[in-house]
Amino acid sequence: MNFAGLPLGIREKVLRCLEMFNKGFPILIRGETGVGKSFLAREIHRASRWKDGEFVRVDLASLENDLFESQLFGYDRGTFTGGLIEGKVGLLDLAQGGTVFFDEIGNLDLRYQKKLLIFLDERRYRRVGGKNYIHLNAGIIFATNIYIKGALTEGKLREDLYHRIKTCEIELPPLRARLFVLEEIIELLIKIKNLKPLKFTPDAIEKMKEYSWPGNLRELLNFLVELNSLGKHTIEISDLPENVRNHNKADSNGRIRPELIINELSKTGGNVKETASRLGVSRQYLYKMFRAYRINPADYRR
Repeated sequence: MNFAGLPLGIREKVLRCLEMFNKGFPILIRGETGVGKSFLAREIHRASRWKDGEFVRVDLASLENDLFESQLFGYDRGTFTGGLIEGKVGLLDLAQGGTVFFDEIGNLDLRYQKKLLIFLDERRYRRVGGKNYIHLNAGIIFATNIYIKGALTEGKLREDLYHRIKTCEIELPPLRARLFVLEEIIELLIKIKNLKPLKFTPDAIEKMKEYSWPGNLRELLNFLVELNSLGKHTIEISDLPENVRNHNKADSNGRIRPELIINELSKTGGNVKETASRLGVSRQYLYKMFRAYRINPADYRR
């Protein structure tokens, strides 16, 4: 199992949950959008007793309410006017012998949360229009990005359903809490997506570690994919997105702070081109800031 970028305590929790998962208990993975919940779910599947079966993702946020049961459980022949004559298998049928991953459980309509709870209690389901029950032989993993306590208080998540799915709960920390192993995470994402290797200068890595990455792994991955499409190999500060380069440089008006400009001018001996490069801004923008702050680069020439 690939634990790249995960703190030791989380790794130990994942292994404990894997043991319970292999015994038939469900797992709940929590975390912000983009932290890698789907990736961890797949890694658990690959390490489990169900690894030879399919990994079936059920996006509960996108399932159409009126079609929830037929999409999840399938339907028998002749059930719907306009439906397939021979009927249709559901997502749970596809997951037999493998793992079913219920993504975004917190977004499921309350009226279907009860049906899901009954299914979990019995581990069996019946196709819409069918008479016979089908036992599910598969591992079950849930994921959510919602604030659980708030959802329970507001009545958006059934408490009995939550207690049923939280047998073993894993909370994935956001990327900003894992930046101490940023290089390891980058290598992992490059490997997963089969991207070309990238080399980051020490300054570029340090600048990336100063950024909070609100989009988490998804935001970082999009950046790496973009670099690959541009054919970049050695990545410097000037290659980083503007929001990464300048996120902590702005004043209350959104302009780069004057003390930073003066500091870089002092280091470069008043060289405007080099100062702009070090700050990650264009020379046109830098001259605009000179006028706004009444800074004369000539005052810093050696």
